[in-house]
Parts: sequence; structure tokens; C-alpha cells
Amino acid sequence: MIKHMLNVFVFCSITMITFAQPNMVLFLADDCTYRDIGCYGSSDSKTPAIDQLAAEGMRFTSCYQSSAMCSPTRHNLFNGMYPVRTGAYPNHTFAKDSVKSLPHYLQAAGYRVGFIGKWHIGPKEVYPFEYLGDKAEGKDYLDLSAIEPFFKEVAEAEQPFCLVVCSHQPHGPYTVGDPSQFDQEKLALRKNMVDTPQTREVYSKYLAEINFMDDQVGTVLKYLDQYSFSDNSLVIFLGEQGSSFPLSKWTCYEDGVKSAFVARWPGVIKPSSVSKTLVEYNDIVPTFVAAAGGKIPAGLDGTSLIPVFKNPEHSGKKYAFSLHTTRGIIQGSDHYGIRSVTDGRYRYIYNLSPDNQFSNGFTSIKNKKHWWGSWREKAKTDEVAAKLVNQYLSRPKEELYDILNDKDNLKNLADSQEYETVKAALKKALLEWMDYCGDEGVKTELLAYQHMKALRSAVEPVFVEELMDSIESEPKMLPGQLDANSKFKGYIQIPRDGYYTFYKDKKNKKTTQLMIDGVIVIPEDKKAHYGMVGLKKGTHALTIIPDSKQGMGGIKWSGPDIRLRAIPDEVLFIAANTVDQKPNIVFILTDDQGYGDLGCYGSETIATPNIDTLCEQGMKFTSFYVHSTCSPTRLSFMTGSYAHRIGGQEVIYWWDRIGISEDEITIAELLQSAGYATAAVGKWHMGPWPCFNAVNHGFDTFYGFMTPGDGKGAIYRDTEIVEKRQSPITHGKYTEKILAAGVEFIRENKDKPFFLYYASPLPHDPWIPGKRFKGTSKHGKYGDVVQEIDYQVGVLMDTLDELGLTENTLVVFTSDNGPRVDMNGHGSAGPLRDGKWSTFEGGIRVPCIMRWPGEIPAGAVNDEIAAIFDMLPTFCELSGAEVPTDRVIDGKSILPYMLGEKVDAPIHGTFVLPGKAIRYKNWKLYVSNVSPGGAKKGWGNRKGTAKGTLFNLKDDSGETTDVSAQHPEVVAKLKKMMNGFMKELNANKREIGKTPDYTDEKRKAAWKAIRAGKRPESDI
Repeated sequence: MIKHMLNVFVFCSITMITFAQPNMVLFLADDCTYRDIGCYGSSDSKTPAIDQLAAEGMRFTSCYQSSAMCSPTRHNLFNGMYPVRTGAYPNHTFAKDSVKSLPHYLQAAGYRVGFIGKWHIGPKEVYPFEYLGDKAEGKDYLDLSAIEPFFKEVAEAEQPFCLVVCSHQPHGPYTVGDPSQFDQEKLALRKNMVDTPQTREVYSKYLAEINFMDDQVGTVLKYLDQYSFSDNSLVIFLGEQGSSFPLSKWTCYEDGVKSAFVARWPGVIKPSSVSKTLVEYNDIVPTFVAAAGGKIPAGLDGTSLIPVFKNPEHSGKKYAFSLHTTRGIIQGSDHYGIRSVTDGRYRYIYNLSPDNQFSNGFTSIKNKKHWWGSWREKAKTDEVAAKLVNQYLSRPKEELYDILNDKDNLKNLADSQEYETVKAALKKALLEWMDYCGDEGVKTELLAYQHMKALRSAVEPVFVEELMDSIESEPKMLPGQLDANSKFKGYIQIPRDGYYTFYKDKKNKKTTQLMIDGVIVIPEDKKAHYGMVGLKKGTHALTIIPDSKQGMGGIKWSGPDIRLRAIPDEVLFIAANTVDQKPNIVFILTDDQGYGDLGCYGSETIATPNIDTLCEQGMKFTSFYVHSTCSPTRLSFMTGSYAHRIGGQEVIYWWDRIGISEDEITIAELLQSAGYATAAVGKWHMGPWPCFNAVNHGFDTFYGFMTPGDGKGAIYRDTEIVEKRQSPITHGKYTEKILAAGVEFIRENKDKPFFLYYASPLPHDPWIPGKRFKGTSKHGKYGDVVQEIDYQVGVLMDTLDELGLTENTLVVFTSDNGPRVDMNGHGSAGPLRDGKWSTFEGGIRVPCIMRWPGEIPAGAVNDEIAAIFDMLPTFCELSGAEVPTDRVIDGKSILPYMLGEKVDAPIHGTFVLPGKAIRYKNWKLYVSNVSPGGAKKGWGNRKGTAKGTLFNLKDDSGETTDVSAQHPEVVAKLKKMMNGFMKELNANKREIGKTPDYTDEKRKAAWKAIRAGKRPESDI
């Protein structure tokens, strides 16, 4: 019955056709809502090439795809089978090895089958396209020039071809095209969109990408004309699923699964024809096979559209089916399966887990300046906005829409008695389709990871379907205990009825077994990764074998209201804490790392995948300033002030009797007052004597070293020396202990807000990479230790992920100054001039990355001036602490920058190197002579700059061309600004801290001794 229902087209044979084998071109857009194209009724979109294609061919008005996501859609398009049948139904998926696809069929018919652009399918054996390439170098769009050699070769060989062109547009983020051609105020938004300024701004950028994509269509058509292929080519344009605006992509509403479909085939398709025939993406493969003169393979779910091309009114399918799976998408619901069917007049939607809340990468965003955040904000006071937001997040079990009269799918008719017969017929057809595909509903959703190579288990996961009885009375065995057989026994509290998944860390090679209420959920098998069980609300017995102190053997769990997180170490195990919490803060400060020493800042010799991922998930600052040496930068960070203001402008050495003053109010003390646990690990370098220790300045705990670290010294835990160093702190045996201390602090404080100041001693010289990093980079020992930093960052981020803390943790990564450029094998300041010890940009401008999922926009770049001292007021605003008002704080909160908000004026107009240089907007003036940084013997060809030199950093970030003669008015203005700043600074200076027995004579004696090669007096 189902095959009859799916294949209403009846053909005795299509093995012979009357026309020569045509060439075929399939152009696929990426996330383009069908009605955002001109020929589909958009009054705003500019799509002349697609519109012309429709004028020369046929436009389909009832084309549907089987999924509302990229990967399963592409699988379905290229193999002609429904996603669950091939196993390719979640995102980032792969098809079963037995599946055949378009290249297999057309190559057998003598065709060359090329593919250019976005791939998103696999494995290669299932899709043996001739791959022509993808994006242009450094760009976010196709390099269409790769088409020409292909066309030239097939023309010379007189061979028929099929070319698939998969664009990256208009997939977000919307970065190409020209949004200025669209008047935001006049855009005609759809009824399923909340009208806010942010929506209109993003919508204009989205339309610009569609316009850019349309140009690509035009380019492909020009190539066809150039090689005289047009007259004998079947050209198809498809829009793929809808845009990422709510109620479109990731849903089974019309805007999610209905697609633009335009076809041109001279001599077969009548120009300007329109067909209402119900068709699906899986019809493309049999259409191409039939056009090539081949026999349509058995087992496909599609049918040839050639009869429709010839007669637009030819009957089509009775139903079109679609599904959606959230498991595996970015920040997707643990499971929120959707199944849907349409007969061309009505759409029926069956939500498998309506008690769960729908979520994806957008739904957690609270920032009011983001378009989704603006929807949520407007929903507080606007009834229409509230309904749209609620419909996206929470849906009933059944939905029914009259899609002819309600294109936006806003009026649910499922509970109307008038439509009961319609709903029953569609539901029956849908359930029959699910049965045909082998779709078991919720179970199929929960097993989605098995169809994603990065997440699947090597052993088929256990699925315990029934809900087990909860324990009615509170358990007495508290806390959890180890029994005589080393079984860890405790209890876990389930927040509500539903399906829960328990995971074993893939790095855990033990034969860990997990049981709930005596039922095995994860079997005792090294290759077992996860298992699923239905549980009732309440308390359930839990057993783990063997016991491990590493987070219960690395066991994590997820469920309807629980994102992937570790099971707490404390027992009775408690469900996820749903109370809003102040954000945790992890501040990572590296030592002497240059602006150009990370992949995301342009390095081609040092691999930093973890830091690059942090950058992709957060915001990159390109004008972030520090002081040019270690101690001043750290003092500035800790106090929110220029180091010169607190008397800390000089490097503090191990023989010095100066350090951070007890009168300073530190960033740690302020966060302590707001209820934060605080820790400093690694390099302190704000005074070597006990009175300067971190625990005396706001930190609950300290593990690390207090001196510069390149010679002998001591390792402290709080105020106690726990180890005397015999080698530089940059040695791997010390950096591993520092990393362990940071991880330990996060684990111990996972249930309350915390501030971790992670001050890595790397990549300060001497460069001594750990064993696992030695020789791993293309940049010598220096590159090796930077890659060790990247590893450290990865471990810290993995710890946050494991504990479920990622979404509520702000991570900041930066460096204390530029690289040493007076040593062989040194680091890189990228395009900037010079390095450490200098006031050139390479010495004071450093990489800075900030990530806070859902708050800081992913992949964002900020070019405004910001500085290390801005962290104190920024962290105060985040934590609710009060910024001190009894002293001058130079820093300002840059939270608006971080959240991607527009500001009327820059938060900082200037950054000053007191008495040396000043940056104002894009200008930088040197008010004194400046020498290159580092020892004279390493100067090489590096040169200084004279007093009065002016650079335009916008055009000359390398500070190569003095433009003072051309802009004397700028020079005068900046000199005046410097004089005013120095006057204010001197009037509001504070003193550096000193030991009780400090005297100038002792300090001079220490310097005299060290210059004579002797070790001055020291108690460390």
C-alpha cells in the first residue's frame, strides 16, 4: 500500500527517450526560504537570475524536502530515499554503506558527475562525485572558476555531464552581499516574524546573501552559454530548507520544508509554466536517471518528473513527508522529534515529545541586541510576539494547518471538530510512512547518535523503554558508598518523567558499567558509549562499576530538562540546578605571546585548534591593549588601573621588595564580595615576598610561583612552599601541575560562582616543551610551547563541558605583552611592529578572545580599543559587585562590546603609554624617543622611532610610515591630550606596595649585587 501511495506516477518503462542525453545542472542554495525569492512572490528580494530561469522554464509551487536541516536533506536529494531508511536522518550524518546515489547511476550511463561547494554528506563511497572544490581562498563563498576547466574538458570529449553546485548562501552568519540595497524600514516581513529593528537589520543581510547567491546562479548560466550547453541542458534550482529564523529551518512548518524549485529544459519544458504538482526532493534522482536514458532503480522513494515537465498538470504524489531531529544539532534539545505530512492543502505535524522544550543554538540567547533576544524582549509586552516565541519553544502533540489560507502556519486547527476527518486521514498516512521507513518515533530520535560518526557508540546502546517505578521514600544511604565489590552505590533524583541518556566518556577505556534500579544501562564493555532509559520522576538507585574518583568514571547524563552534564560527585545525586546563577569567570593570561601566534590571528606555523574553537564560539578583539612587560600588565588587570597610576610600571624581579599594595582593591576581592570562590594558579609576578601573596589580595587559594620564573625558586600552595624549583617554571613538569590545580579548583567549585585566574607561564623563555609537545609545531620550540598552551585551554574547556558549566561561564583568553623578538626562533606579532619591552603595537597589542555562549555572539570580531584594566569594571557589572569610587579606576565596562551591542561612541577613545605614546582612534603619536624592545645584542635591523612620529594604524598597523608632516593638527591634538592625561595621572597617583623593611638603599644594593653576578638577599 505504501509504495502505491508514494508512487502515483505510473510508467511502463522509461528506458528509452526520444531526445539525446541532456547535460544536467543542479544548483542548491543553503537555508533559503522559498518565498524570499522574487519569482515566489517576494517584493523585496533581488533575484534576477532565478526569476529569468523561471521565465524560461517551470516553477513548482508544491515542492517539499524530507527534512529541515542541511545534511539529511542533501542525503535525500542525492540518494532518492527517505532519511530514516538510509540512516541519514540527524544532522552531520552519514548513509549506510549499501546506499547508492546519483553518481553511481549517471556514471553507469556515461556521464561525468561533478560536484562543487558545500559537501555535508558521506561516506565518499556512497557519494562518488568528482569533487571540484569549494570556497575561494579566505572567502565564505564558492570559487566558481573551478567550473570552467570541467566544462572545457567535457566539451572537448563531447561527453554528457551532470554538475551539482552547492552554494553556502544564504546560510548564516550573513557576511556577504550588500545589505545597503535594501531599505530596512520598508521590508515586508512575514507574519511569522517578530518586527523589531534587529530583525529588520538581520533580514536585510539575509536578503543580501540571497542576492549574492543569485549572482552565482547567473554565473553558472553564463558558463553554460559560453560552452554552448544551454540548449541541451536540464537546469534545476532548489532553495533547500528555510532560513534560520524561527518557525522555518529546524521545524516542519511550511517555511521549514517547502522549497523553491525551478527547472529549465529547452524543448521539453514550456517557458513560464507553473506546476502545482506535489513533488519531493527524492524525485530528482529518478528524474535525472530517466533523462539520461537509464532504468530507474528499484527501492527509490522518488519518481521521475519528466511527465510533469511536459505537462504541468500531470498528477503527482498524494502526500509529501518530512521529519526533524534535534539530537546532535548545536545546543539542540535532548530529543524533540517532529514528523509531518502534507497533501498539498493541509499540513499535519506530530510532535513526539511535546512535554520537552524545543531548543537550538538561538533559543538560549538573552542578549536584547540579538534578533532572537529582541523577540523575547518584545514578547514581554506584545501578544503577537509572545505567541510566536511560545510557538517556537513549546508545541502541542498535534498541529494541523490550512496551508493555502495560512502560509505562516499560525492557526492550529488540530483541536477543531470540523477538521477531525482531515487530521485522521493525514495522521494515518504519516504513521504508515513511519512504519515503512522503520521509524520508531522517540526510540529512533534517541538512537540518532548512532548515525553521527563523532558521537556513535561502537556497541549498540541499551534502550530501556519502560518507565521504572521510583522509590517513594527518601533513601537512607547517604552519601553514596563503595561496597565490598568496589561497586559505587547511590541514588539519583529524576526531575520529571521522561527519557534519560547516560554517557561514558570515550576517553574512559575502563569497562565501566552503569545500572539504574538494577537494570543495566551502560554494559560492561570498553566500546560501549551510552545507554537510554525511561524513568519516572523521583529517586532511583544507581550503581557504577568500577568506582573512579574522576567524576564517577566519567559518566554524564542528559534528559528533557538537562543538557549534557556530569553526574555530581556528591550523593544523593541531585538533578540539574535550574536556578539562574551569576556567570563563572575563567581568565586565561599567557606570558609573552604575540598577536600573530594563534591560528585565528593568522599563524600558519602554530596549530591552536582549541583556542581557534574558542574564537569561533565567541568574540575576537583586534585592538586589545596591555603594558609591554609582565608585572605592569598583571598589576593593571588586578586593580583596573594603568600600572603607572599605582607605581607599578617596572618589572618586579625576585630580589625586589616591592609588589601589589595592600591598599589596592583587587578584582578578586570585589568578586569575593559578590559571593565568588576565587583562585589564582600559575605565575603571580606582583611581588615575591609573603605580604604580596595572592591569598592576601582576594584569592581563596593560590597554587604557583611568585617570581618571574625563569630561574630557581619555589612553588607555593597558598602561603606554604610545597616545592623548591631547580629548573625554570616553563618546564613541563611544572606546567602540568599548574593545569591540574586549575582543573581541581573548577571541579571543587562547580556548584557556585567562581573566578579562576589562570596565569600560564608559557610561552615565556626558556622554551621547554613537554614531552608530548616537543617537535609538534612548524615553529620550533616556541611553537611547541604555544601548542602546549592550546592543550591547556582544551583541558580547561573540556572540564567546563563535562561539568555542564560551559553555557554559564565567561572565558577570556589573552596575553600579558607581545613576544620577545630579540631571540632566535621567537614568536610573532603578526602584522604589528616589534614586541615585548617596546611601546610599538607588537609590544602592547595582544590577542584577546572572549566566549560566553548565548550572550557573546559567536564568530564576532570587535575592532574597538579595549584594555586589560577594563576587566575589573566589566567583571563587576557581571557579578553585581560595586566598582570602587574612592580612587581613579581607568578601566570601563566593555560588556556592551562583548554582547554585540551598538554604542553611540567608543567606550575608550584612547589608550596611553604614559609619557611615551598615545593612541587616539586610529592615530598613534610618540611623545618621546622609542627604542626597539629587548637586549641590544638582539636588535638586528630593528630600529626605534623619534619623538613626534605619527602613525595611522588603520592604514599602517605595522607603523612603517610617519605621517606627522601631513597631519600637524593631529600631532598637536594628541600632544595636548597626553599633557592633560599626565597632569591628571600625577595628581591621582597611588604608591606601589613595599615590604616593611624596604629602603631605597636595600633596593640599590640588590641591583648592584645582581649586576656583579651575585644573588641578593632573599627569603624565597
